[in-house]
Amino acid sequence: MTDTSQPKWIWASFLDPTDDCGSFCAPRPHMNGGPPNNDAIKYIRSDIYETQAARIAELEAASDWQDIATIPDEMKNGGYIQLARVYELDGEIISISTFGNWNKGYGDGPDEMGMDDGWADHMWSDIIPARSMGNPDYQHKGRQPTHWQPLPTPPKTEEPQ
Repeated sequence: MTDTSQPKWIWASFLDPTDDCGSFCAPRPHMNGGPPNNDAIKYIRSDIYETQAARIAELEAASDWQDIATIPDEMKNGGYIQLARVYELDGEIISISTFGNWNKGYGDGPDEMGMDDGWADHMWSDIIPARSMGNPDYQHKGRQPTHWQPLPTPPKTEEPQ
């Protein structure tokens, strides 16, 4: 009786990267019935390969930067996320990655200048909200992110440090 629930095996050939054979390489002796060369041929269980390939695709999708316009409103809750800003300066493309959070705007006060709603990085330096109120000398466009992604899950520890 054959057990069809057992995983299949996939044979994968790994060619020597130093071979200069263009887009076609001649079969190796072990491919024509010769003895297998452990450096040239490996086997992988197909169920493990497919599971790993799916997990790799999931992780790559989760780590892709997303356009800031796609950020869900619930991410504007004051918690930190990863922010990026891509812009041009003197003909050169500049990319900044930092973490920051959404800030609700407020008007000028007796001891503080107000700001518009917007994102700010943790140091209020590279990504800052605009200021469209008050004295025009102190107004500015702000520097808002172009992309975002969630922060990774922190490592787990057995005991609090």
